[in-house]
Amino acid sequence: MKRAAIPLALACCLALAACAPDRSAPSSETAAGPRDDYELIVGRFGPPDAQDSTDHDVPRPTIHSRWITYQKEHVRFVFVPDAKLGDAPPYLWKLVGTTDPRTKQPISPDVAVARLAARDRKPIRK
Repeated sequence: MKRAAIPLALACCLALAACAPDRSAPSSETAAGPRDDYELIVGRFGPPDAQDSTDHDVPRPTIHSRWITYQKEHVRFVFVPDAKLGDAPPYLWKLVGTTDPRTKQPISPDVAVARLAARDRKPIRK
């Protein structure tokens, strides 16, 4: 992803994050411990073909982001830290969006999973 496109992508991700459900309410997720969406995705679909983050950008952004790309399948996952502003790394990563890196348009999680079916280490049983 070109650096010039990152602010636009980050703005889109932040808009998606603002629509995310309230995480302060107790749930089965908190009973099992915090969830790292990055680890879940890489654990299910294997290592990405490319990855990048804003961790080493100068100046360092207020809200960090990380993205991984499965190039052949045209799927990019975008993450932000699942932490309070100002918290130091290491982070747990929260998925905030899925895009097609060719068109830079959002795709649904269902489309992403379908595109990654050949890499899926944990296929959904019907």
